[in-house]
Amino acid sequence: MSQQINLFNPIFLKQKKIFTALPMAEALGVIVAGALLLNWYAASRVDDLEQAASDGKVVLAKREQQLVKANAQFKARAKDPLLEADLADAEAEMKALRDVSAVLQGGALGNTDGYAEYFRAFSRQSVHGLWLTGVTISGAGVDIGLQGRPCRRR
Repeated sequence: MSQQINLFNPIFLKQKKIFTALPMAEALGVIVAGALLLNWYAASRVDDLEQAASDGKVVLAKREQQLVKANAQFKARAKDPLLEADLADAEAEMKALRDVSAVLQGGALGNTDGYAEYFRAFSRQSVHGLWLTGVTISGAGVDIGLQGRPCRRR
């Protein structure tokens, strides 16, 4: 009887080592180089921003000096009581005119459009045998009176 013996065991195979000292040192070098590059970029941006801020401070100082000079040159004038009184009078007159306009527009005084429409309506009418001799409008256009006489035909 023959028997086979298997001497193959995967443990005995030569294993490939991934994380050895050399690849780990290379990865560390890449990380350090990246960090240094990032630090350099951040430092250059900070320098640019600091330069812009210092330029802004110079411009701000100049503008503040101009503002102080302009305020000194053009001092605020004292309020004139005569002008304030004129303004108060004008505002009171404007309020009074608005009140009058509101009363007229509201119709409290009667017909504010005039009497032209009444006469246009009368001109469109024609009654044979009657002469219009008088028209009376009173009470702000509320009361209308007509006078006439019969006409004689020949």
